Amino acid sequence: MIYTSYYDNPRLTDLIKKYQLYPQIISNSFRYVKNTILNEDNIYHPLVPPWYLVRAYKGGSISSRQYSGVYKEKILDSLDWADLVNDLEQTVLLCWCKPNEFCHRHLVREYLNKNGLICIELEDK
Repeated sequence: MIYTSYYDNPRLTDLIKKYQLYPQIISNSFRYVKNTILNEDNIYHPLVPPWYLVRAYKGGSISSRQYSGVYKEKILDSLDWADLVNDLEQTVLLCWCKPNEFCHRHLVREYLNKNGLICIELEDK
């Protein structure tokens, strides 16, 4: 099973322990998560969006729809499916955005679910 969540999820540490998940960072930067060791080894580079794309979206020069198109073309469509399946089993994919915000994490979850893998957002309440 693959999960997604965000760094500020108040239940994240407990859920990582409960489901015995390995945290995978899919953002360009990361932060401390209580009682969880995160470092460069936790970065899952194939899903990290390029900085130019993040800056363009956050700066308002592209829309979420444009961001989604570029992310799909440059990242999702170029993934090695066999590696992805092996690498992500029993993981939680982490980034900054809250569940109700536009985020590439949601694009990843939709992509995985559409392609036969179960990927669920960890509850934060």
